[in-house]
Amino acid sequence: GDDLRQDQLVLQLFALMDRLLRDVNLDVRITPYHVLATSPQDGLVQFIPSVTVAAAVAQYGDLLSYLRFHYPDHENAATFHVQAQVLDTFVRSCAGYCVITYLLGVGDRHLDN
Repeated sequence: GDDLRQDQLVLQLFALMDRLLRDVNLDVRITPYHVLATSPQDGLVQFIPSVTVAAAVAQYGDLLSYLRFHYPDHENAATFHVQAQVLDTFVRSCAGYCVITYLLGVGDRHLDN
């Protein structure tokens, strides 16, 4: 039971804030998933096949080990042996989500979402 109308509104605000930030040349590389509320009790949530942070840490010990395994760059110690673009996207999106959720007062973020 969550009311998906709230999720839909928050994700629309994420998309708006992302566009506003891009307009001032600040790309935080967020990719909000889509939600369509069809009633107060029903709706559709976009399925994104991926692994949660909690699952990655449980399997690999830490997030950096997960990134090294899936996106290795064995010759670049400056990026912790992770592909530079992957590390850049991770850092930007993490910072972007932190700032946007803080500004919106979103309080239910945890490692499983």
